[in-house]
Amino acid sequence: MKKAALRFLLICVIFLFSACFYNVNDTDLPIVRLLWPGDTQTGLGLNVFFQWIGFPTIKTEVKTREDPVIDHYVVVYAEESEWWNPANRISYTTAATGVESRVLDYNTTYRWQVFAYQEVEEADKQSSRRIVEGKSNVFSFTTMKEPGEMVTIAPGQFTMGDHFHPEWEGGEIPPWYFNDQPAHAVSLTKNFEIGKYEVTNQEFLEFLNNVGVPFYEEDPAYPTEGMGWLNGRPVIETWWDDPSTGIYYDIVDKKWKIKTAWTNTNVEPNVTVPLNYAAMPVTRVSWYGATFYCDWLSRMSGYAEAYNSSSGEARIVPRDNGGYRLPTEAEWEYCARGGGGDTLYSGTSIFPANYAWFYWNSDLSDGTGRRVHEVGQKLPNELELYDMTGNVFEMCSDWWEMYCAEYAPEGCPLLMTDPAGPEQPDPPVFSFKVMRGGSWGTEDGEDGLTYLSNVRRFSIFPENTESDVGFRIARTVLPEVSLP
Repeated sequence: MKKAALRFLLICVIFLFSACFYNVNDTDLPIVRLLWPGDTQTGLGLNVFFQWIGFPTIKTEVKTREDPVIDHYVVVYAEESEWWNPANRISYTTAATGVESRVLDYNTTYRWQVFAYQEVEEADKQSSRRIVEGKSNVFSFTTMKEPGEMVTIAPGQFTMGDHFHPEWEGGEIPPWYFNDQPAHAVSLTKNFEIGKYEVTNQEFLEFLNNVGVPFYEEDPAYPTEGMGWLNGRPVIETWWDDPSTGIYYDIVDKKWKIKTAWTNTNVEPNVTVPLNYAAMPVTRVSWYGATFYCDWLSRMSGYAEAYNSSSGEARIVPRDNGGYRLPTEAEWEYCARGGGGDTLYSGTSIFPANYAWFYWNSDLSDGTGRRVHEVGQKLPNELELYDMTGNVFEMCSDWWEMYCAEYAPEGCPLLMTDPAGPEQPDPPVFSFKVMRGGSWGTEDGEDGLTYLSNVRRFSIFPENTESDVGFRIARTVLPEVSLP
């Protein structure tokens, strides 16, 4: 008896779960559920991929086609202040369950809704057909604030480099942290500004289209794959199938654009996942591309170019003239450590999951795998800087070389003032630029190998592009000149 009761209870649970999961529609009208953007979602880019799911009516009193389907949808959206006037709503008619918006405005709240239309036949009338309409709830969402916010950093002193491990005193095999030593005293004597966030796809897109960076496809069979070039240098690489690459070149419109979704083409049927690429860090950008962006932003802001790229050839070492540039490695580490503090990661010395996207938490189980994420989603450090640890590696202005190699054999001086890396001799000997911070794909904590640590050093060839490498900007705050 008990077994029968348990079996009946299990059947009821399965039935209820199935009804909820499959959303069987036995009403007179088709049903629409909005998926993306979610209600009251914030920080979205200026192009939004609307996505929903529809369920046609299968009510027995209404005869439908043998395989009932929704004939078409009408998507409407408008600024929240104009929603109540239907004449101000923008609408699209489509048979698909997703559509991309037009270009939206920064920091603006919108409302959106979807209507579903299905042809049915009255059960008690011969050849009597009509169209029934179903509609979704109304959702709202808000676009991202205009990017480019900077944080002013005051001068200070700190101990730069790995001081968490004993200094190597020689031997057959150096320890894994050898490249991050010796620890040495550094003084930063100038006020400077640094980006509160990593540079986003939305910001970099404006540079690409404003300058008119040319695109060159690498394979005619895959016209969306290629590279943007400027002044004979690679700027950015496109890779449509990469979920961490947000910018592509539209070969029809002849414009750089931002993806609004990622499609998994490795499964049948293909699955499209809406993603807010506009608010994610730009990736697959070269070191040269980052410097071209800095000079463009300086021109737009009325500052002198730090890299002099408008001359046709960018400087490898920026001028300290108040223009936008990449941070020096010393500036970067000082900021990552919250102003020279002693935390292992930016903002914390314990497991950094609340402060960083990295190998252990960058897969959200949405089908996209481990990937880059929107800036500013984790906690900031003591200076209110976001994503200094993880998300993407951040390129610095310095050439990569062992610390204090130029002072050998004496070693580091007692205090290094405003270090900016080694100077490139003629002929050149340095090939790589410094990058710091780890990324969405960086593992950490295995056998004590803290690759996400504030003191870990990495490098990249200045013409290379990677799906986990980006940058943030900085600029020296020049003293005000008193007029006589």
